Amino acid sequence: MIRKLRARCCTHAEDRALAAGKPVFFYLWPQYHDGTPKQFQYIDTAYWRFQLTTAYRDADGIVLWGSSRFPWDETSGWWAATLEFVRQVASATAPL
Repeated sequence: MIRKLRARCCTHAEDRALAAGKPVFFYLWPQYHDGTPKQFQYIDTAYWRFQLTTAYRDADGIVLWGSSRFPWDETSGWWAATLEFVRQVASATAPL
């Protein structure tokens, strides 16, 4: 699945060509869209990590969003993956 999605993703050059000199922010939602077979289910951790990594590589910022219809769950796999990703990025970019 990730391989197919990689083929569909825009390249960094395409993102930048749309609005040269302007920041690019990726909006990520950790659930499947309504009207799909997995409607509102949380996406799997591997796919979420792929989205975070791609956004971190190609964007100037990431915006996480979701519906207030769903209760917050700190034990959700996507949230654990997000916290781990932030820790990895922070430790890799920490000043010496």
